[in-house]
Amino acid sequence: MSRVAGYQWTQVLGTAAGTTTVTASSAVLKKVYIPALLVGTVILYDSASGTSTKWITVPNETVDFPSMLDFNATFRNGIVAVKSAGTTDVTIVWDGG
Repeated sequence: MSRVAGYQWTQVLGTAAGTTTVTASSAVLKKVYIPALLVGTVILYDSASGTSTKWITVPNETVDFPSMLDFNATFRNGIVAVKSAGTTDVTIVWDGG
């Protein structure tokens, strides 16, 4: 796996739907870590509120083993994670903000 040291990270997990503001200012999304097979999705927005530009939907049922998705994508308005109902567990690794 790639190095994540030196970056900031936010974990989005649980069983209830909800919104997590990862950062409300410009940042670079580096990676999304999916540690296990669960049921649910996390939608990432280039926004400070989770109501603007939908960037990607990360289904937690993508893999049945730990996986790290590399992005290195600039989010100009912030990063917001909106979690669906279901059990999700993803870690968002980012820089800036």
